[in-house]
Formats: sequence, C-alpha cells, structure tokens
Amino acid sequence: MTDAEMLLWSKLRGKQLNGFQFYRQKIIDNYIADFYCPIPLNPPLIKGD
Repeated sequence: MTDAEMLLWSKLRGKQLNGFQFYRQKIIDNYIADFYCPIPLNPPLIKGD
C-alpha cells in the first residue's frame, strides 16, 4: 500500500467516516475497487501512483 492509501485506509476503517463500513479490494465486474462501501452504490475512485 502507498503512503496515501495507508493514510486513507486509517480514516476509512472502523466506521470512522460518518459510520459507513468500508472494505479493501472488492471485485466489481471486471475491476477491483481498492476501497469499497456497500451503502453508496458507487465506490469512490482514488488513483495512486
């Protein structure tokens, strides 16, 4: 994981973002989302290096 991903994950895990549960690396169709929240139907797209 990159430094940016580690920082983001530290804020997402444990329902720290408005109580939403996030998961790491969820397969969606032919893609792998690095971070996934099942409540909002569209996972945020965050591109790293």
